[in-house]
Amino acid sequence: VKMARFYRAGFLFSKRLFSFYSTSPAAEGTYVLGCGSNVADNLYRIKKMPKLGDKGFFLSPFQTLEKKLLGGVTLNHLSWAALAGVPTGLLALQGEDEAGQFLRSGLQSLAVSTKFIRVDPTYKTGECHVFIQEDGERTIFMAKGATSLMNHATINKEFDQDIAKHSAMVTTEVSQVPLSGVLAILQAARRHGKIGVLDLDVTPTVCVEQAELGSLEELLECIRTCDVLKPAKVAAMELLTKLDPSFKPTSMTEVVNGLRSHFGCKLIALTDGHNPSVLATPDQIVTVDPPSVPTVVDATGAGDAFLGGLIAGIHKKGLPGDHLDLHWLGSLANCFGATCVQYLGGVPAQDARISLDAYLKGIYELPDMGSEDTDILGPLKSAVIALGSVTDALDPCKVEHFVRSMSATPGQIVTSGIGKSGIVASRLSSSLSSIGILSQYVHAAEWTHGDLGKVRSGQDSVLLISHSGNTEECVEAVRQLSAAGISTFVLTGNAESTLSKLATESVAYNPVGIDDPFHIPMSSIVVQEAICNCICMEIMRLKGIGENTFKRNHPGGTIGKRFSNK
Repeated sequence: VKMARFYRAGFLFSKRLFSFYSTSPAAEGTYVLGCGSNVADNLYRIKKMPKLGDKGFFLSPFQTLEKKLLGGVTLNHLSWAALAGVPTGLLALQGEDEAGQFLRSGLQSLAVSTKFIRVDPTYKTGECHVFIQEDGERTIFMAKGATSLMNHATINKEFDQDIAKHSAMVTTEVSQVPLSGVLAILQAARRHGKIGVLDLDVTPTVCVEQAELGSLEELLECIRTCDVLKPAKVAAMELLTKLDPSFKPTSMTEVVNGLRSHFGCKLIALTDGHNPSVLATPDQIVTVDPPSVPTVVDATGAGDAFLGGLIAGIHKKGLPGDHLDLHWLGSLANCFGATCVQYLGGVPAQDARISLDAYLKGIYELPDMGSEDTDILGPLKSAVIALGSVTDALDPCKVEHFVRSMSATPGQIVTSGIGKSGIVASRLSSSLSSIGILSQYVHAAEWTHGDLGKVRSGQDSVLLISHSGNTEECVEAVRQLSAAGISTFVLTGNAESTLSKLATESVAYNPVGIDDPFHIPMSSIVVQEAICNCICMEIMRLKGIGENTFKRNHPGGTIGKRFSNK
């Protein structure tokens, strides 16, 4: 237990050390700096949201927190712009609390710089608690934290010089930041000759009456001050109705023309799901069809991804000057939106780069990840970030129950896997043997070729390791083992995977913060190894295994000599 605490302390120290480094240093005055919502989303699965005064129950008796994710409108669009090679950074106030550490680790893994964040122990980082019922309905509780302190005075005091010296473009939003702070950001951008971008994410009614971010006049002044306006469709329509109650648009083009007639924005971009997007400058307007999407998984962050693509295009070419530039910019942004809807969540998934690159052929070239500027220690830093992210996200109670159930096996613990995960499983089996636990490793593909005879129902258990949780050989192995009455335990990076659903018990480490370039297992393997160490140490604790057992089983090598010299 003391060793486990020591290792955790080391990971937290390393996380803090590496959080001072930007993923890829950018030249002065080239950053896209974003100021807006950035929260740690905590997801819980429950049976049903109870009525006031009643008691509710989590879906599993052994698990409360299901998953921890990065969230926030500004955080989302910055991460998509970063995927396109744009140097991005977050302007924010965050605490030294777990939520703040989690967000900064996640931002680093997404190549969004954290060096512009003001971290103070007196601040509370924003958090969102999302309770998901069995039928999929959600109840959300939000604590904006220090983001609610980002008013006019704070922006000018903390971030004016960052905007002046480091930015080429500044983005902000109408969602969580007080309108006086939003206006200060856009005024600073104009004062210092930077492009100011505003994402109108909520309706005027929500902004003024429910979120109480400021007055309607402050909202209108924010829109007048920005260079680029990207409103949500429902927000744009309500805004125009407030300005002119007789306004009843019949098309997206009419909505954009209405915005052009009231505000002097240099660029307006409006999206409408799978329908064409509309982009307009003061003297040009185009509609741009989105690319086809094979399957829509989650459309929640599509608008944020669209804005990320819009930012990438403006950063590369500047504001559009003619009809062709405007159409190119719309096509680029649509590709980002189309990519996002194919994945769960608002930030780029691990596979997103591959899908995005396919859409962008002939439109935009994503940067080469293997450029000469790559930090030789980058993979080491990524591994530290991944370990910190997983440490924060894993539920210790669930992991303890997982290990306790597996260690109760009266017979052997057989480990299994395929590829690099299989090598990790093989190493764990070797470590278990060295502490006196009867164990062996079986390659996942060999179970259906006779090795089912190596395990006994009611006696042995099998631990399978798979990052994706959907590897065909592992899935078939679990099916056959379960049919034979063998308890199966799964360690995976995907809580929604087939293996997680089929296994007797499973533990899923959080994929946020795990960066495996080109899907080559790197950080994910480090995470698996670290969790296997936790499993090994917990089994030693549960069974009261001490130094003498290891000494008896490991008389050779340098380790054996150390024991013999005691």
